[in-house]
Amino acid sequence: MDRDFYMSAQEAVEYGLVDKVIDPKKSKVKV
Repeated sequence: MDRDFYMSAQEAVEYGLVDKVIDPKKSKVKV
């Protein structure tokens, strides 16, 4: 089965692939 499936960051959260999406504009931590 060779099938590509793309989703947005928000869709990945809803699907359960990731816990949360970090918005770099809101992040105050300097790396």
